[in-house]
Amino acid sequence: MTCPHASTTTVAWAFGEFEGSANDEEAHTLHVASCADCSEALEALEAVEAEAAPLAGALAVEESAKPPPVEGPVPATAARPTLGGRLWAGIALAAALVLGTVAAWVDDPLVAPLPPEPVAVHVMPSPSPVAAPPHVPVLDLDRELDELELELDALRTDPSIL
Repeated sequence: MTCPHASTTTVAWAFGEFEGSANDEEAHTLHVASCADCSEALEALEAVEAEAAPLAGALAVEESAKPPPVEGPVPATAARPTLGGRLWAGIALAAALVLGTVAAWVDDPLVAPLPPEPVAVHVMPSPSPVAAPPHVPVLDLDRELDELELELDALRTDPSIL
């Protein structure tokens, strides 16, 4: 539908709730007659009304079945929720969270499906370790650290050796 009146003004006009003057209502009647979208919307409303007409009698309440009017304030009585009701509400909430999480996990478009066959990957061999040249001395860092700690302890106990 391209006519903006087909879902707004025409619906109100069809149910007798048109807001405007008599001239505006008459102008809209002419519009509905000439507009295909509004005519189609009106026909759809009339079809629904025709389908619902047999049910109108079943929904009508007889005057004798109506309760008598209440005079004065009526105290409100609200039933407290029972522990069982709260328990089932908690279980329903937990189940909804689990189902929502599983559904989001299964339907996640960011998770790529596994390929049907394994993919061959070429890994370059790592280079062999390079040995230190013979003229470079190998340092034993643990031994060096132990010697420095001993010297530091000596300085702490007797600073006059500086």
